[in-house]
Amino acid sequence: QMLLQSIDQGEHWSELSSDLTTNDSIKIAGKGHMMYCTLTTISESPKKAGLIWVGTDDGRIQMTPDFGRNWFEFTEVLDGQGIPSNYWTTRVFASSHADSTAFVCKSGFKFDDFRPFVARTDDMGKTWKNISPGLPTVSVNVIVEDAVNPNLLYIGTDKGIYFSLDGGDSWQLMRGNMPAVPVRDLVIHPREQDLVAGTYGRGLYIANIHWLQQITPEVMESEAFLFDIRPKPVSNISEAASWGNLRLMGDNHLFTPNEENSLYFYYWLKKPFREPPSFYIYDETNQPLDTLTGSNNAGINELRWHTEEQNPGTYRVVLKSGKLELFKFAGIKPAYNYPLLNWKRE
Repeated sequence: QMLLQSIDQGEHWSELSSDLTTNDSIKIAGKGHMMYCTLTTISESPKKAGLIWVGTDDGRIQMTPDFGRNWFEFTEVLDGQGIPSNYWTTRVFASSHADSTAFVCKSGFKFDDFRPFVARTDDMGKTWKNISPGLPTVSVNVIVEDAVNPNLLYIGTDKGIYFSLDGGDSWQLMRGNMPAVPVRDLVIHPREQDLVAGTYGRGLYIANIHWLQQITPEVMESEAFLFDIRPKPVSNISEAASWGNLRLMGDNHLFTPNEENSLYFYYWLKKPFREPPSFYIYDETNQPLDTLTGSNNAGINELRWHTEEQNPGTYRVVLKSGKLELFKFAGIKPAYNYPLLNWKRE
């Protein structure tokens, strides 16, 4: 029920708060896993050390700007914006773009209320905006803000992932080949900039969001747009190889394939083209290497270039259709070199 801090990797702990819950004796006496009056979510601002947001399973939302010396509560303010004060706080999230911005998610699942409850503040909690409209009637478990594009938000619900390109004013379903399963956690990989989703009962899903991070209103208004191409390292492991994969032997064999050696080209077409666009690939000496044909469908299109026989280096990718010509550079990086671990007996 308190926020604790360790500055020596967990050897010692100190309290940064008093009891931050309602300290309800009836809720505390819940049975089994239905224990109440505990902190369920913590988020420290990446922009300002000591600016920490917390939420509890009995609905309280609080923030300290100074490592717990002062605390401010926003539970009732949020209730006035349609975010019930007694509902479970599933996530607080401090922005990595502005220290004054934070997000809150709540769930009424335990009250048989499956409406979404998501709010945003841009002034350190003085005012809040309910950004739930546009989401389906489904419980929300987690929200994260994109690490590159501050207007891009992702939400994990009990029926998959939704994203917003305008800071929460509108929402769209992110489905692809992912089933409509409960998504309990989301994180953006700091190096690869992949969106990683942890589900309840259906494992882990990873999606390339490099192109999605680049979408702006200007892109959507353009006739066509070729997104920056994410560089990839050479993989020394074939897709079918067992080294580097997870294989659990038992009644069934669980086999997770490696990602293939390919570069992905994403492009936007505002309207369907009369003819499919062509992609021409050149090496660093401007010698042609390959020609591919893309889709002429309106919207976001994906094209894959297999790079098994290519060396690390920089390549030029040109999209052509009639008089239209767009180009981007694509990089193939050397394989990752991981340091060997040196063990010693103590």
